[in-house]
Amino acid sequence: MIKKILNYAKNYKKHFYISIILMLSSLASWVIGFVVVYFLIQAFLINTINTYLLIKYSTIIFLAFAFKALLMNIALRHSHIFAYNSLSEIRKEFVTKMINNPLGTTLTQSAGSYRQKLVDGIEQIELLLAHAFPEGLPYLMTIFIVIIMIFIIDLRLGLLSLVPIAIGLLIMAINLKKGMPKMTEYYKSSKDMSSNIVEYIRGIEVIKIFNHNKQSYKKLTNSVYNYRDYTLSWFRETWTAMAISNTLTTTVSLLIIPIGLLFLINGSLSLSKFIFSCLLSFSLTWPMTKVPYFMSTFAQINKKLKDLENDFKAVELKTGRKTIESKNINIFYKNVQFSYDKELVISDATFEIKSGEKVVFVGESGSGKSTLVKLLMHYYDTSNGDIYLEEKSIKDISLESLMDKISYVSQDNFLFNISIIDNILIGNPKASFNDVQIACKAANIHEFILTLENGYDTKVGDSGDKLSGGQKQRLCIARAIIKNSPIIILDEATSFTDPENEYYINKAIDELLKDKTVLIIAHKLSRAVDADKIILIDQGKIKQIGKHEELLKNSIYKKLWNRYVSSSDFEFTTKDNK
Repeated sequence: MIKKILNYAKNYKKHFYISIILMLSSLASWVIGFVVVYFLIQAFLINTINTYLLIKYSTIIFLAFAFKALLMNIALRHSHIFAYNSLSEIRKEFVTKMINNPLGTTLTQSAGSYRQKLVDGIEQIELLLAHAFPEGLPYLMTIFIVIIMIFIIDLRLGLLSLVPIAIGLLIMAINLKKGMPKMTEYYKSSKDMSSNIVEYIRGIEVIKIFNHNKQSYKKLTNSVYNYRDYTLSWFRETWTAMAISNTLTTTVSLLIIPIGLLFLINGSLSLSKFIFSCLLSFSLTWPMTKVPYFMSTFAQINKKLKDLENDFKAVELKTGRKTIESKNINIFYKNVQFSYDKELVISDATFEIKSGEKVVFVGESGSGKSTLVKLLMHYYDTSNGDIYLEEKSIKDISLESLMDKISYVSQDNFLFNISIIDNILIGNPKASFNDVQIACKAANIHEFILTLENGYDTKVGDSGDKLSGGQKQRLCIARAIIKNSPIIILDEATSFTDPENEYYINKAIDELLKDKTVLIIAHKLSRAVDADKIILIDQGKIKQIGKHEELLKNSIYKKLWNRYVSSSDFEFTTKDNK
């Protein structure tokens, strides 16, 4: 584990070694203080004490304990530099893994789950890095050296000093072994509580509006109570054993004093050796109080680190270094298959999309049309077959180059809590303010922005909650326009908008789609009528490819079309009961 942590530490390893050396020196000063106390007592016993020796020994004792505090302070400063820089590197490592993992896999977990892992989970490792290593290891070394010194003074006293330590550590080891299997459930309950808290806060508006307080709050409180009850239950099982263990390990003098006195009375042990052994055993009290804490910390953090690595362990996307230079990109799906959790989602999909074509994917909900398109965005690797752009396998193209050529617009695009202009510039950070205005005019949002007090510098709120759904959508379309990618993927952006916003959004979309290769995931079939190509999908299989008139002869498509026409003609009527 130490080697693994040091690998994460990278350029900050020196602070770890410095903290270990300083902490060991601090504890050496602590022990030296007790050794000097022995010499002071010895001087009294043999009647050689005088003012000079009293001042000398007292000064050394004071300096020893002062140096102990000073060196520990400096050691902890270095250990925290090591710890927090290492935590930073660990977080960077896991964020990199998130980026390199399939996006589809990453999105299967909640934001609360990632917050618990990247914030809470990794923060707990700080105890290990800042304290357990730099303090625990020197404490163990100090205990070992002091016990060796007691053995040198008297073999019998050395053996007696080991008895309470051995019994205490044995109880502690048994306790840890019994507790380790329960850590998994403990961390699971903690993760569930964290996820539910985040979910509750994020969904508070829906909860209030639909009067769902009892159900949602019950889910949250149940997870909190579950965490509380499980933690308390686990701790209750260990409290007694831990209390006995902590008491025994910190009382090294438990047998040394009474039995040492017997040795002293029968003349087999000198008074000076007895006193020195007692003082050394007393010097172990402070280090021994830390050992149980650090042993449990080592066990917990080791488990935490393994869990973190397992959580982020996934087969990374297969990407290469090839780039796409042309803007006239032909797309070819060849025998594409995809399975998720061993369930076949896409089966043997083969078709071509030529540069500039408008292609609509239609099918029942859950048919696989969104998955088929997301494979092009490299959300996942295909299970079999491949997708080609410019005759290059998607697995050989760098993710940066691929994403540079694709813009994705859906009904739930995300806005950051930054200004309007900064949200739009995400599409093209090099764009000028004039470019931003042109994009916003094309997206039919420019006039609205000018009515805001701070115009383009207005912050949009958390997830864009200061704007209406239609306004957010048009800002996202402006972001896609300014990106100016040759391929546009449109996950029907007007599915849940009112008629007025749908009008403006459709105008913005028409501007976005000019001279582009367009892939539309259709929820409404209005855009299918004029499409160059319609791809009909049912249960993960491509049933037919063609134009609207051709597909009307297909029973599956005709059913979808009739349903769309019926919903378009649907009207509410009311009766006057007067």
